[in-house]
Amino acid sequence: MANHSIDSRIKSKIDTWNSWVYHDPILLAGEIGIVSDKNKFKVGDGSSIFTALPFVDSVFRLTNQSILTSAWVSNATYASYPYRATVPLFNVGMDDDVDIVWDLTDAMSGNFCPVCDSYGTADLTSPYDGGVYIYAAAIPASTITIPKIMIHKADPIP
Repeated sequence: MANHSIDSRIKSKIDTWNSWVYHDPILLAGEIGIVSDKNKFKVGDGSSIFTALPFVDSVFRLTNQSILTSAWVSNATYASYPYRATVPLFNVGMDDDVDIVWDLTDAMSGNFCPVCDSYGTADLTSPYDGGVYIYAAAIPASTITIPKIMIHKADPIP
């Protein structure tokens, strides 16, 4: 079969969350439905109603987040890492998965816990009330900079 190029533009369906829920259409297989007030989208399978479809995974990447030494407090979540710093982040909830990418020196130091936790309300009633907790064996002597924080949004957020 020969390949052909077509110069065209594609417009996806765009609506608010309330309108999507009210109409609850069945999207065609591969059709994209964008929720304009949530900055999220779903891809149709040709048979499921919109509310039954999962949101496509959203990944946010933040770079060069500085953590002051004053941000660290005592915490008993992880016995080997008794200090926790809070990194407030816009639109992060407690069900989101978060990965921290440390620079080589910090990663090899053993001072920072290899896991972190997200916090906030599950329904993100206020997009400003979430973020990430990071843990350390000792309070760093100076401000640290996290090169990359990756947030994988939980599904769904109605």
